[in-house]
Amino acid sequence: MMDQAYVIMLISALVIVVYFYVKARLVEFLEPFRMELLRRAEWLSHRADLTDHDRLLIEFAIDHAYSRRVGWALALGLFPFSLRTLRKPRRSEAMARPYNKDMNAFVRLFAACVVCASPLSMLVFCMSFLASLIVRGSVQRAMELVLSKQSAHADHEHRLAH
Repeated sequence: MMDQAYVIMLISALVIVVYFYVKARLVEFLEPFRMELLRRAEWLSHRADLTDHDRLLIEFAIDHAYSRRVGWALALGLFPFSLRTLRKPRRSEAMARPYNKDMNAFVRLFAACVVCASPLSMLVFCMSFLASLIVRGSVQRAMELVLSKQSAHADHEHRLAH
């Protein structure tokens, strides 16, 4: 009984040490990405055509570039958000920005920085990403099958009518 308690304590201590080691390596690995995030934020913020919404997004990203809380929100929100967006995305004015490519790269850098702020949130994000790919792929395939059967049924009825 006592040996079992020592084994549990030893395993717990090992998990904690490994977790903090991985976290330290992630911080070191992400620092160049965070510097690039700052560089892109500065470049984007000097654009005269930057919308107020994008300016607020940039300020939020800079204020929260090290936030584990935002990382967890992204990790936990990815799967439900991906299910919500199964419908065909609507075109919006934000998609027509002249700096769209730069803004998208900035948002991807921000997401990577905050999700990787915690090794555990990074793991949850990766699992959510894989799950959303599986669900989206299977739903899209099912929709293709249904639409092809509807099309075949409509062709058949069209031939019968003539």
